[in-house]
Amino acid sequence: MGVTISKNDLRVYLPDGTSKVSVRGEHEYFWSDPVTHQVENVSDTPMQNVEIEVKRANEAGVEVKPAAGESKAAGTASDPVAVEQEPHHRVVFENQYVRVLDVVLKPGETTLFHRHSLDSVAVQLSDATTRRQSAGQDWVDAPVKDGSVGFSGGAKTPYVHRITNAGSSVFHVLDVEILP
Repeated sequence: MGVTISKNDLRVYLPDGTSKVSVRGEHEYFWSDPVTHQVENVSDTPMQNVEIEVKRANEAGVEVKPAAGESKAAGTASDPVAVEQEPHHRVVFENQYVRVLDVVLKPGETTLFHRHSLDSVAVQLSDATTRRQSAGQDWVDAPVKDGSVGFSGGAKTPYVHRITNAGSSVFHVLDVEILP
């Protein structure tokens, strides 16, 4: 699983001697099954990706369409929605290994309280001034930096929170959940 931080213009060499061109824009996600390869950046600008290796991926990834369903939860601290049902968390890709949530908050917007119950890797795609509030707690400043990456262990310790964009720029993150 990968996320481009910058534009990619690559030539990928495979062990059989073949090669292919790979071009991706910045802030795109992609799935790649395990592969041995060599990468050459053929542009004159640096490229940066975040790659998340799913160690138990022992067969080809098969994309699935997430089940559509509306939450009956109120989205409050005592009755949170599941993260994939929170309106700002849009499922953009899912296979048997990962679920990718594209999260966008415009300045002044706030998510509902939502529950994270899986381990996840958050890849920040913008600089933003956010605040987070865990259920039963006060708001905490949580500035984010474009290109930063963080891990949350929600499978072992599920957590409920909400986020508000307290700044003047759009908050954008891809949250890659690791499925059990």
